[in-house]
Amino acid sequence: MKKLIKFALRGVCYMFLVVTVFGEIIPTPCMKRQYNVYAYESLIRRIQPTSLYTCAETCLQMKICKSLNYYKNELKCELNFGVTTKEKTSVIFVDALDIPMEYAWHCKNHNCTREERCFTDKSLQVLCLPLNIECGSDIEEVPNAIWSNGGSLMGNETYYTCENKTVPLPEKCNRQMCVNSTASWNVITEVACQPNGKWKKASFSCIECFESLSDTKVNTSITLTGHQCQRWDKTSQAQSSKLTPAMFPDNTISAADNHCRSPVTGSDLDRPYFWCMTGDQKMTFDVCSVPMCYTEDPNKHYQHLPDPIHSYTQHFADVPITRFKCYETNSTAILEHCPVSRYENRKWSSVNLSCSGSAYIGKMTCTVTGRTCQNWNSQTPHVHTTVLDDPKDQTSNYCRNPGDGYSVPWCYTTDPNVKYEYCWIPNC
Repeated sequence: MKKLIKFALRGVCYMFLVVTVFGEIIPTPCMKRQYNVYAYESLIRRIQPTSLYTCAETCLQMKICKSLNYYKNELKCELNFGVTTKEKTSVIFVDALDIPMEYAWHCKNHNCTREERCFTDKSLQVLCLPLNIECGSDIEEVPNAIWSNGGSLMGNETYYTCENKTVPLPEKCNRQMCVNSTASWNVITEVACQPNGKWKKASFSCIECFESLSDTKVNTSITLTGHQCQRWDKTSQAQSSKLTPAMFPDNTISAADNHCRSPVTGSDLDRPYFWCMTGDQKMTFDVCSVPMCYTEDPNKHYQHLPDPIHSYTQHFADVPITRFKCYETNSTAILEHCPVSRYENRKWSSVNLSCSGSAYIGKMTCTVTGRTCQNWNSQTPHVHTTVLDDPKDQTSNYCRNPGDGYSVPWCYTTDPNVKYEYCWIPNC
């Protein structure tokens, strides 16, 4: 008993904040943890990879679950029917009684039996389904992807990883979702075992990516909006000599055919992504769905960031972005920070993350794509006449929305090629 108390006192307990659709910040009771002990010989099921918070949510969905073990380095969750523990390094133990019911969301205070698990359908109706529903080994194959299975029982997931210089592209992808710098390209690479005993259909494909713009040939000839690319040698730009063979990696313009390219022109035709002419009078050119390849795992690169955090990588037309978000907060200080990292020149840009309750609201210093904000009182690199509502902020480079002119905060950027962008202000 003394050892258990000792380890329990070493656990750190933070406040978890939930932001409602009305902008209200609701504090949620913390989840007590015990470090370097684990429950043994009482395993119900194992889930990997997953987060501690998803692990806790899953435990609350099953009345048979009395505790969990979480291995942070392996992103592994073990759900147990017992609470007897032993010492073990690099593991977090949580008694189910110490998990706030708020973590169960709509399954809070469910009436499912010990042989059932609580689920919610698309209409958020609470369902109690048998624990032993299994999807089996009939897992969908996705071209250019390998998969790993986290278990075949209902609620378990199969995780896909694109390889051979490809990255995931969601099935439902359009110009606003995948290109516009105010909206993200959400990478969906997992499918779940459904209550009907079948694996959910994979809703993505693995598409070709590039390592550099100027010297890369890609075979894609369809834009994100579905336009067929026009042959480069048939475009008005080529016929007016704005495009020359030296601008292409193909040696001749005709050899580029109608494939997406990023010609280096030294003019207003230069763009930081692959594109093509469409021949459509309403949309003369369009962006192609050819993202950048990235090889460095941002989760490994940023292990020095505050704990606990969550990160996920998304794609924009010009560069991959990794966004970092605090699961919990450990102070109320408002600190300058930039929780977004860009992948350029085969490196992730530096990121500064503050896990404080109000930080996301007050002192964000970079845009949704990780570009640093220009000081509001500066006229370099972009000249402007914008005056902030609060004069104290005029000497800062914080994201703001002067005059409520836009739906979200924004700023001018220090990138000479991008005048302004919106900022990513996530829920705390």
